[in-house]
Amino acid sequence: MATFLHLHASKDLISKMNELMSTLSYRTEKLAEKLSDSNVQSSELGDYLMLQLLNKTQSRLHYYFTQDRIHPSELFLELHSLIGELAVFMKKEKRILEPFVYKHEEQGTSFQKVLDELTDMLSMVLEQNSISLPVEKQKYGIYTSKIAEKSIIESSSFIFAVKADIDGEKLKQLLQSNLKMGSIRDLVNYHLGGFKLNVLASAPRQIPYKVNYTYFKVELEAEDKEKLTRSGGFAFHLSGELPNVEYTLWAIRND
Repeated sequence: MATFLHLHASKDLISKMNELMSTLSYRTEKLAEKLSDSNVQSSELGDYLMLQLLNKTQSRLHYYFTQDRIHPSELFLELHSLIGELAVFMKKEKRILEPFVYKHEEQGTSFQKVLDELTDMLSMVLEQNSISLPVEKQKYGIYTSKIAEKSIIESSSFIFAVKADIDGEKLKQLLQSNLKMGSIRDLVNYHLGGFKLNVLASAPRQIPYKVNYTYFKVELEAEDKEKLTRSGGFAFHLSGELPNVEYTLWAIRND
């Protein structure tokens, strides 16, 4: 394959870049729609950072396409940098394990490798990684949270968050000593509790941070997950009442 000193002279490279730009534009559009949707109850900070990165990349690539004398190595560096930044979001290792190399005499092959990698990265399906579960108050001070999509029980971690008009440390102590959480069936029908709650120092990054909330991770054994699946959700009860208490429960999909 022929090599070129200027980007605009390579029709093959321009064609492949147009395909990449189309994929990039689609991903940016869908991500922007997700973050603008008032019905979506949670958005990760990572979604905003991803959108910021993609918006910046679109602007920079547009610049390259509107210039007459851009050396292909400049575009290669831009694409290679994008792979590095996307790796933080999309690679288990959070980095590039084997950097790509630009060889001018093998221009077509050099670009094909980075373009294939970017196409794979940008075609990944956008997923909502955190789900707010509805919490409903029942009789006798019992609250329930039903899980409609039972498949998330095996594939997610659960975060319990509480806010009340009392001191934060006192709230932690009260919840750890007086709150019982279990499956709906065990708690409501048999008055059994059993799920362990571990205090978290802060909200996990996958859910919105809210001031004055105390966060707990619900520790679930395999047996607990089976009970949740059979009963359809969580139930919890706190001995005594808290002023202006608010409860929220989140499912965070595991990586």
